[in-house]
Amino acid sequence: MARSSDYFRDGGILSERIPSFRYRPCQEGMAELVEEALDNSEHAVIEAGTGTGKSYAYIVPLLLRAKERLGKEIIATSTLPLMNQLLSADIPAMQNALGTAFNVAALYGRSNYLCILRWDYLWHEKKDDASVRQFSEWVDDTETGLKEEIRDPGLFQVFSEVSAERESCIGRFCPFISQCFYYKARKDAENADIIVTNHHVVLADIMLRREKGAKDDETVLLPPFDAMAIDEAHNFPDGATDTFTSLFSTKDVKRALKMIAERRAGKSQNIIDALSPCLKDRSYYGEINSAIAEIKEFSAQFDKALPDILRMAGKGNDKFYFSPSFYEEGRFRLREFLAFSDRLTELGSMLVNAYAADENASEETWGDMVTLSMAAEKLAELGTLLGSWIEFEHPADEIPYAYTEGSSTYIAFAPMDTGAILAQSLLDNDSSIIFSSATLSVGDSFSFFASQVGLDRCETGYVSQRFPTAFDLKSNLLCIIAGDGQRYSNEYKSEWEKSIAQPIADAIRASGGGALVLFTARSSMEKVYPEVRELLPDMHIMMQESGKSRNMILEAFKEDEDSSLFALSSFWEGIDAPGDTLRLLIIPKLPYPVPSDPIIAARGIRQQEISGKSPFISQQVPLCALKMKQGVGRVIRGESDRGAAVILDSRILSPMSRNVLSSLPDCHMEKRVPLSAIPDMLSSFFSKK
Repeated sequence: MARSSDYFRDGGILSERIPSFRYRPCQEGMAELVEEALDNSEHAVIEAGTGTGKSYAYIVPLLLRAKERLGKEIIATSTLPLMNQLLSADIPAMQNALGTAFNVAALYGRSNYLCILRWDYLWHEKKDDASVRQFSEWVDDTETGLKEEIRDPGLFQVFSEVSAERESCIGRFCPFISQCFYYKARKDAENADIIVTNHHVVLADIMLRREKGAKDDETVLLPPFDAMAIDEAHNFPDGATDTFTSLFSTKDVKRALKMIAERRAGKSQNIIDALSPCLKDRSYYGEINSAIAEIKEFSAQFDKALPDILRMAGKGNDKFYFSPSFYEEGRFRLREFLAFSDRLTELGSMLVNAYAADENASEETWGDMVTLSMAAEKLAELGTLLGSWIEFEHPADEIPYAYTEGSSTYIAFAPMDTGAILAQSLLDNDSSIIFSSATLSVGDSFSFFASQVGLDRCETGYVSQRFPTAFDLKSNLLCIIAGDGQRYSNEYKSEWEKSIAQPIADAIRASGGGALVLFTARSSMEKVYPEVRELLPDMHIMMQESGKSRNMILEAFKEDEDSSLFALSSFWEGIDAPGDTLRLLIIPKLPYPVPSDPIIAARGIRQQEISGKSPFISQQVPLCALKMKQGVGRVIRGESDRGAAVILDSRILSPMSRNVLSSLPDCHMEKRVPLSAIPDMLSSFFSKK
């Protein structure tokens, strides 16, 4: 059996077969470590700097195993563009290099696929709508049913109404099951040697396995596998928190009722009326409709009362953690909604018990029964969640909190410890999991990430290593840390916002533009941006506006090499603007998480109880360090890139933040630089190109 070193070594197979291939010791080392972990059925945590070529470094060992028929291999990444790059470029290139054809399948999250049944309903209801008629042309042409194929952004809204959602899928009773794009993709994945998917699908598979009590050798969303590479793994813990969080909202209540109590497109009746012949007792009909009317009234009352309760208790915070003291003060108001909780669970139970279909009933009737059952299950689940929130009976390993999104308020139950779930459900089996990213370590340790994903508790061992970037950062990346700027504090936030406009403008002027200014809060960005524009009237400066897609903003930034962009969290990672387009990064404030964030606060308190470490040290410092690594990593994206990063927040030099500072790239660093000296330092650096 060929080894990875045969391919990656200087003068090896990849050098012979790929003209553009360049030998990189860090890439060879990473491939050998992946191979070692696979051979020993171990897990691996690998931090590989920009320019390593890490996708090739895990693809080749996985393909070599697939070539020997040692099992099914899975590659999971964090975004759809990265999935598409693997499918259209990286994997085909490595297949050609290996000289072996593999059966490769893509499995996206189900909401990325068209649901033909929902489309059929929409077509009957809105076929006179111009956008729906235009969408029908795409439906006629598509072979995969994937949203990714749509080129007209105007059709995305139509797609959102007909995507293949779990809540509305009736499975084998669907009249279009033989044509279903999603089930075809799952079948292709079962038969594939290599499956390319994303974090969401992996985590959804774990969640459903836990719900169903499925065994490791059963197929749920994903089939059993020999090994899995999780790329961009720094996003995996947050994805796990989102996936394993249970939500209650009246929006979900209304949606469940809509499934059964509203007339469907192309149908003369709603499901409750259509199934009336299947009622065990006619008295159920009135009871069900009465319960639905009551729940609608309860929902309206809840929507009015909850924001007021949260506003008083949360003091205007966007997210509010339900502490024991909150329940002591507000329980009497919460108990007003116990009847709402009870009615939801009662209706769920009633819908299950009231109907019985004859075994000779039509497929349409059985499909309606499945929809009714799904709605009943959802209503009962929502009733239980609401009740446990009101009575404060949730488990100790859950974090109860609330947040608003648009006009809707959500009550959430997040997992206290994603690592415990992942250790049991993903890591403690016979498969090797390879975690890779450019940012996994804090300081020189992987312990924080290992605890987030459960590697510190799984029975299988793991290997870990950091591979430095292939680029010369000592020569090409200048990092300047200001020493005399006004320190950020919540108490003097407005004064801080006024103080940073001039240093930002001076730095942008010195670089001639090409700057990305990363903020942690929209309110601060919107106050500083106009002041900088006024100071630099002759320069092209943009701001990330709400409602505009990240891709549109990024493309506008790239079009003008000397433009500058003020942006928020989505631009801290995952963007590429090589060359002079992004030659200066400015970070006005360190991206420490908000300490009052419910999940940060609760996990910090738990860690303090376990280890004695303060929440700041155990949670905020490592999260800030990883975010800073991602942000500074935007500057040097290619071998010929040259750029500078300016950090205006001198808190990074404090002893409490030493792990943030030590996590930055090994580059040319200047510390405690006076604000007045930064422009000349930048001018001198950029003049040496």
